Order: sequence, then structure tokens, then C-alpha cells
Amino acid sequence: MGSEKETHSKLKIAVIGHPIDHSMSPDMHNFAFKKLGIDAEYEAVDVVNIQEFIGYLDDDFLGFNVTIPHKQAIIKYIDDIDEKARAIGAVNTVKISYGIEGRRLIGYNTDCDGAIMSLKSKVGKIGGKRIVLIGAGGAARAIAYELAKEQCKIRICNRTSANAESLAIWLNSIFDCDARSGNLTNIGKYDILINSTSVGMHPNVDLCPVDESEIIPRSIVMDIVYNPLDTWLLKVAHEKGCTTIDGVGMLVYQGVKSMKIILNIDEPVDDMIELVRNKLNDNRPNNRV
Repeated sequence: MGSEKETHSKLKIAVIGHPIDHSMSPDMHNFAFKKLGIDAEYEAVDVVNIQEFIGYLDDDFLGFNVTIPHKQAIIKYIDDIDEKARAIGAVNTVKISYGIEGRRLIGYNTDCDGAIMSLKSKVGKIGGKRIVLIGAGGAARAIAYELAKEQCKIRICNRTSANAESLAIWLNSIFDCDARSGNLTNIGKYDILINSTSVGMHPNVDLCPVDESEIIPRSIVMDIVYNPLDTWLLKVAHEKGCTTIDGVGMLVYQGVKSMKIILNIDEPVDDMIELVRNKLNDNRPNNRV
């Protein structure tokens, strides 16, 4: 398993956030651990005070995932952070290492990888593609980082145009890329449209992040929202003959990448995607990463 901790009977990993009771991460990771024969347990921990949680960690913990609202706040409580997470300004994965210097917490961001891996699994190469990214928040920043690395032509459209412009400037300052800002009333032509906002998430399932007229027939449309699976955006896109990508892939791929970092294992992606889809079809509460 590639772990430094071999002396304990059951290793522990967690996801922390607030609230956290509807997280699907324990379901998919515990399923993967069982399938791979790994004696580890993944739990969801509702955390309000990050410092208290870190003090609570015992030596069985090899790492944890971080979700809303702690992805930025966690940074000041860890010992080191990798270059990508530092640039994005958010951490969703923390690996705990144990050595002669004691315990060290190292932060990573796999949200960006999850989105791009999900996109590529459906459409293949994306380099040079014209992409409209809806939103300019934390998720948009992570996704835009990877899109810029792929040399995509990015147009960031957001309700607050100043935030979109700020994100575009940031991208152009660290990559030799073509990033521009725009607004939601005229998003322009594109090959791929990505919604990185929570618009359309349960219970507000009748909302769409852009006017339906902006959805280009037979384009590629991706929504990072996965509850519901078939958001209003994806319903309209499907009706227009678009290739559609829901948020389950991003959820699973970011989780798989995080376990590769923490445990050095390769989880069964396809089986985990099937598990999550089945659970979402059976249950319709407001689930979260």
C-alpha cells in the first residue's frame, strides 16, 4: 500500500466539513477499500474548529479530505503545501507523514485533477479547445488552472464581471495561455461549456446558470453539480444534441487522486462511479463531496 504506517490494525482516513452528514465519500472509498482488500476505514467528521480536529488525530490517521467550508482555512494549520494547491489557494487533500521529525501534514488540491480527468474520459484531448467556464469561485479557479495548463482558450463568465476578470488576469500571469473574461448574457462561441457554480443543485433544480439560448447545439456541456444527476443545464443540452457530462466523474476522480496521494493505491474508478450513480438514483437528499 506504500504507507509508512504498518503497525496498526486499521488505518483511518476522513473527510471534514460542516455540515458533512450527506457526504458520499465514505460510501465510495469504503467500497473501494473492501474491493481492494485494504484494512482501512474512511469516515465523515463534522468539523467546525479545524485546530481542534487536528489535535484529535491519532497515529492511525494517514490523511483526510477537506470540503466546504474549510478548503482555504486549512492551509494555515498544515506544515507544507504543494505548488498547485498553493497557486489555487485551496486544499482538499491532506497527507499525514510520520518520521523522525514527527508528524507532518502536507496539503494538495485534487479538485482540479478530478474535473479535467472526468472531461477527458468523455471527450479525449482538450488542448486548444475553446472553453467557456461559468463561475469565478474556488471550483472555477481549480478547474481553470488545469485548463490553462492544457493550453485551452478560456473565457470566464460570471455574474460579477470583476471576479471573472480577476481570474483571467491571474491565469495569464502564471501561464502562457489565452484567458479572457465575459458576462453571462453573451458568452460567445465555444467547444466546451463548463458550469462550476452550484446553480441547479438540489433543491433549486429548476435553475440554469445560463440562458438556454446560450447552449450551442452539438457542443460539449459539463456540469460539476451531481445532485441531481440530470441538471436543468444538462437536460437542455441533451435536447440540443450536446455531449453531456455530469458531476459524478469529478467527484470520483478527485477522490481517487486523493487516495493515490494518501495511500498510494489505485481505486476502481468505474465501479465507484456506478456505486455513486446508483445511490443518487435511490436517494435524492442534498449530497456533498
